[in-house]
Amino acid sequence: MFAGYEDTPLQCVWDWVDIATEQGTPFTCFHHHLMYMLERVSSQPERKVFNSLYSTSAVIDYLHETYGLANFGQANTPALKKSLTECEAIKRQSDGLAREYDRLLNEHQLLQNAQDSEDKKDN
Repeated sequence: MFAGYEDTPLQCVWDWVDIATEQGTPFTCFHHHLMYMLERVSSQPERKVFNSLYSTSAVIDYLHETYGLANFGQANTPALKKSLTECEAIKRQSDGLAREYDRLLNEHQLLQNAQDSEDKKDN
């Protein structure tokens, strides 16, 4: 911004990700700053996708998929690595919770069907 760049350098974007994840910046602030930082380097369809993201892990995944990490030299900092590791752990946990939810939903349906069957016999 103050270095004379027309557009935000992508290294600056990754620096912000590092700072924000290190400091525990609230998601809305984190996302809002990135929206402005990426405004001139992303297309309108990319901005629509980015603006619809609702979690830090989704934003970081999007940035990796869209801009990649390898292109940004020093962006591979411990804070970013930690954040990515945490994102992967959250994804695994989410998958496990989804499987458990499905199992419980099936069990509930079986119990409800059994109860309905008993109710019909009683009538």
